[in-house]
Amino acid sequence: MVKAALLTPNLTMGGAEMWVVSLAASADRRRLQWTGAVVSGWGGLDPYLCRRLSDHVPVHTHDGGWNGQPGAERLATRYFQKIHHDFGDAIRAACRGADVLVAWGGVDPKYYAPELNIPIVQTSHTTEPAVNRPGGFRPALHLAAVSEAARAHFASVGADREIAVLYNGADFARCQPRLGRKKIRQQWGLHDDDVAVGYLGRHSPEKNPQAAVEAVSCLPNNHFAIYYGGPTPRDQTTTQQLRQQASRLAPGRTVFEPSIEHVGDPLAGLDVFMLASQREAFSLGLIEAWIAGVPVVATAVGSLPELEQRFGKLTIRVPLRATPQQLAGAVREAREQQGQDNARRAQQIALEHFTSEAMSRRWADYLYGIVAPQSPRRQRKRNRFTPAKLVNK
Repeated sequence: MVKAALLTPNLTMGGAEMWVVSLAASADRRRLQWTGAVVSGWGGLDPYLCRRLSDHVPVHTHDGGWNGQPGAERLATRYFQKIHHDFGDAIRAACRGADVLVAWGGVDPKYYAPELNIPIVQTSHTTEPAVNRPGGFRPALHLAAVSEAARAHFASVGADREIAVLYNGADFARCQPRLGRKKIRQQWGLHDDDVAVGYLGRHSPEKNPQAAVEAVSCLPNNHFAIYYGGPTPRDQTTTQQLRQQASRLAPGRTVFEPSIEHVGDPLAGLDVFMLASQREAFSLGLIEAWIAGVPVVATAVGSLPELEQRFGKLTIRVPLRATPQQLAGAVREAREQQGQDNARRAQQIALEHFTSEAMSRRWADYLYGIVAPQSPRRQRKRNRFTPAKLVNK
């Protein structure tokens, strides 16, 4: 069994933060045990993620300001095991008894706890190149990325190291409906013959959330744009602009809801999931839509090209900076037979390879290889879908 610790710069509602929670929640304790998690306190906290993470692992933090977020200290006090005065003490507490530390966000744990003598894995959740500076990734002998595309994050700092590609996974239970399609659509004010085009996630510029309402604006009046999510602590402007654009382009045909813990019902109510991002590493929302069986319109960014090369067509593609007319055409195509066939194929593949349990097995294999690289057990555990692909930069 491998004992490991987790480090995250924040617990706001994003894919990387959900990845941390999913790893903690879905681990097979016979193979992988998490000794603790450390949250730096620099980027903000989400109540749902704080509760979920603390349900599965002792969480340590320090008062780093939480990006000035109101109520963050109350959340940390309620859910975390301890708020330390020193960030190094929080790292030491989370790593006590651990064989390895898994981190993301470029935080250098050895800068704060120099005596830390366990292997460190730094993980990439973005395709943006990292800033080439001392600290951060340099002390980490092990680098991992959530897709082939996300390896680009290490371009300036990982030229002499192997990079493991370990694909993301989503929580199956979180994607299952509770109310059902009819009731959630009634809450939105939709009729049976209305078409719901939705986006679930952060309102940030690179996600291009306005694509859903742009598509709807070019479609008949029975088409609606459905949004679940909201601003990040550092960016309120994108949400304001999105609401203004919705009022102008599709007045009365846009529904805005806050982030939700359980996405099964919104996904059940959608006819098309829109993910026209400018960049992604491996979108959690994409996997969740696949698990729920929703046809997806998406740009060919992040993990999608490599997955479609492996498995065949999984989405209806649109170009980067697609026009509203192109987005609308893709929505029509997603509702036709090709879009439905794509959705069924994607659902089958996601359930086999991209659940949080499958992701956790990949990470257990990878971490076991770091701690005990010669173990025959690790070789026996490999399945036909390679858990971790090592790539020389």
